[in-house]
Amino acid sequence: MDIIEIVNQIAHIAHQGQTRRDGETPYITHPIAVRNYVLRAFKEYDASTNNIQPGTINNLIHLILNNNKYGLNLGELREMTQAIALAHDTKEDNEKITDETFIIEFSKNNIPQKKVKIFLESLDVITKPEGEFYLPYILRVKDNPVTRIVKFFDITHNFGGLHPAVSFNKMNTYQLAKYILLN
Repeated sequence: MDIIEIVNQIAHIAHQGQTRRDGETPYITHPIAVRNYVLRAFKEYDASTNNIQPGTINNLIHLILNNNKYGLNLGELREMTQAIALAHDTKEDNEKITDETFIIEFSKNNIPQKKVKIFLESLDVITKPEGEFYLPYILRVKDNPVTRIVKFFDITHNFGGLHPAVSFNKMNTYQLAKYILLN
């Protein structure tokens, strides 16, 4: 199995029996939707590398590819963002899922250490500790090339599912976070 398949299995276990805010939709649909947003973004990037506009997700991918601390190429960035998209809520939503859970499965499947290191660092960055203020969290997420893309689409999916009664402040917070991540 590759890293995406492994993480997908762990995410399904982590979110088993959990539902979205509506109390009906299985929670696993959220990380899958975030992964689908990521996949769509990379397909659009592949198709439009000659037309990159500032303030767009294509520009964000372009900027990350030209300057990221891991030296990820397009294929590696695509793979790691998919894996983190699937895993991004696992540790927050299930106390039984730890770094060790992933390490054991990655080891069984001979996932290269470089990928394991990037995955674990990125998962730690995107997992918001209880009590951490949102702005410092978003700024920390922005500094990681993998989590920056995933969090943008996590917010996009969550924002689309907000109930009209959600506070104006929550919507403004999401919009500000997306702006910070994109620029």
